Parts: sequence; C-alpha cells; structure tokens
Amino acid sequence: VNAVAFSPDGKTIATAGHNYTTRLWDTDTGKELATLKHQEEVSPYGEQDDGDIRAVAFSPDSKTIATAGYQYTARLWDTENGKELAIFNDQNRVYAVAFSPDGKTIATASSDKTARLWDTENGKELAILNHQDLVNAVAFSPDGKTIATASRDNTARLWDTENGNVLATLNHQSRVIAVAFSPDGKTIATASRDKTARLWDTDTGKELATLNH
Repeated sequence: VNAVAFSPDGKTIATAGHNYTTRLWDTDTGKELATLKHQEEVSPYGEQDDGDIRAVAFSPDSKTIATAGYQYTARLWDTENGKELAIFNDQNRVYAVAFSPDGKTIATASSDKTARLWDTENGKELAILNHQDLVNAVAFSPDGKTIATASRDNTARLWDTENGNVLATLNHQSRVIAVAFSPDGKTIATASRDKTARLWDTDTGKELATLNH
C-alpha cells in the first residue's frame, strides 16, 4: 500500500496499492465499498509499468476521488458507484495528486519535471508548472490561490494558480520530498533529503526555521 486518505466527511478511506488498484473502505465497518482499477498500460517509451498507484485524494465534497500512479495518468472516480469519470494524460509517471479547495481543479506532480493543473469538469489542461527535475509533491493553499510543488531539483516553488507564474523559490541542499501549507495558509513546510524540514513565509518566501534531523 503506497498511500491512504480519509474522505472529508470521514465516512470513507481510500488505499492506493500495487496491481493498478485503489480500494474504498467504510470507516465504521471496515467493509470494502469499491475497487478502482487503472488500466494496464505500456508507456510511450515502450516500458510496461509496475502497476503502482502512488497517490490518492478526495474532493472537498467527498463525492469524487483522484488517483495517480505509474500509468502516465491521473483519474477521477465517483465514490458512490466506483465509476471512472475522467482520465488526465500526463507525459510520465505521476507521483502526487491534489484537489483545489473548491474542487474545480486538480494538480498532478510528475517525473516529466512538471506539475500540471486540470479542470475537473472537462478534463482540460489549465497550466504547466516547470521544474528542472521530477516533481515529488504538490499542495494547494487553503484559499486555493497558491500551489506549492516539491522537486528533485532541490527546490520547492510557490505558484499563482490563476496564471501559473512563480511566486517564490524555496531552496534546499538536496531533493525536496514533501510540502504542506499551514491551516491559515501563512506558512509552508518542506521536507528534504538534506536531513531538514524547513518553514517558510508564504507571502515573502523567507525561511522562518530549519528543523534538523
């Protein structure tokens, strides 16, 4: 099992695993509610992927779930019936997926050195956010106006979700693995292979603290 997420209403959890499969479970009974199956695919480079689903996220209203993995796609599913609603075709393996707070956009993080924004209603690609190496993680700010990405290029970056412009570049000494906003959106935390987590001011990009491991 590679990833797990609670639905916002707390009634369902999703687990993402191997063999192209994500499963939905009832949190009260532990009963399996649905099995979401990605299609087995061969990459554009002729490689058979290993079936890993790497990321899963619920929409704010708990009615939709997004899954992403090594199949060069992210997919949307109806949590009530397990029906596939949309496919978003990326250019390489997808490592992370996140919903915007209003549920109208999803972001994907990929090994093609980009994060991408997609319209959840029509599947249209809205923006491409470019790094210098693969992107490991992505997160929306609580107000949905900013998106944070974490990359193997030793940076996390803040972007304007409206126009895709870079707002700040947050530098580490090694690849950045994870990123998260504080509930008020004023602070962002990054985690890196340089043995630190760091806190940053989201308005200025100024480093506030270094947490050493």
